[in-house]
Amino acid sequence: MVRRARADYRARGFRGPLWVTEMGYPSDIAYQWDAEYRGTEWKSGFHAQADYMRRAIRALHRAGAARVFVTLRNTDGHWGLFTSEGLINWPLPGVKASYAAVRRLAGQMARRDRGLR
Repeated sequence: MVRRARADYRARGFRGPLWVTEMGYPSDIAYQWDAEYRGTEWKSGFHAQADYMRRAIRALHRAGAARVFVTLRNTDGHWGLFTSEGLINWPLPGVKASYAAVRRLAGQMARRDRGLR
């Protein structure tokens, strides 16, 4: 999708960077649409949301996305298709496994971009 979007923008004369905004994946199992990434934060230690975020962000970056913005918080305590995509629980205290995974990945990518290990 990133490659196709970049090609579409280039065809229209845009030469700037492509930014992916509002990227996320639900932690609520009822809305996890990808069979490879199912499970919840709270059951059996399977962190489907964190796994999806790690792989998807890397894939977007490799495909040419200059920036990827992820959904930070769940909107409220009411679950729904998009409300569980956040990396932190809100208004409940605490972070999800996906927060730690994305933070680690961002640090690794930043160090790599600066030529550090």
